[in-house]
Amino acid sequence: MTMRKTIPKKFFVLGLFFVVLLLLAVSPLYASRYTVVFLTTVFMYVVLTVSWTLFSGPTGYISLAAAAFFGAGVYTSALLGFVLPLPALIISGGLASSCLALLVGSLTLRLKGIYFVMFTFGLVELLLHFVLWWEINITGTTGRVVPSAGNTTVFHLMLTVLVVLILTASFIKHSKFGLALQSIGECEEAAAHSGVHVTAVKISTFALSAFFMGAAGALMATRWTYIDPRIAFNPV
Repeated sequence: MTMRKTIPKKFFVLGLFFVVLLLLAVSPLYASRYTVVFLTTVFMYVVLTVSWTLFSGPTGYISLAAAAFFGAGVYTSALLGFVLPLPALIISGGLASSCLALLVGSLTLRLKGIYFVMFTFGLVELLLHFVLWWEINITGTTGRVVPSAGNTTVFHLMLTVLVVLILTASFIKHSKFGLALQSIGECEEAAAHSGVHVTAVKISTFALSAFFMGAAGALMATRWTYIDPRIAFNPV
């Protein structure tokens, strides 16, 4: 009896998800240009939120470095936008942010509580002022031009990034890896004693969440067409 109720409910939720996804995918055909741009921005913020939740939700580590990873993706677009096709550019932005997260996570994910929070917020300010200093003193310019992509193209690609992120988060939540993340959030010492490689799990999840933030940044930069450090690494 329970099985009969559970299966239709799962199919209903899955069917509803695909219907909503289809309606969103075809919305540029009937929606105004303003609505398309607005929905793209909404998708971007949802990507950033779900990416943040992917790591901070189960582990309890409060990261304020989202702007740093987003900005790394933005500047990847500025540097490689005229060289790479758009799909490769999005992946490159994600990989750049993921590599930054691997480095930062290896150094800081042994910290706990307010110390980790303070470091991640300081990372945003550090990157902002370093890139600003670099552009003023080394390149002699402030800001860069990014090749523009159409609003509809950016809309569909941002929606694609969001769907991939949701599927990834759902897969992790129902996997042994997700169980390990939850055990870390409950008690790191107990998780370590039960065989979980706590540091490796935290760092890999931190890097995975940063990948989607960077991908969103790289894609969003093609809609802005011009970026500078204060735009890319804006913590607000």
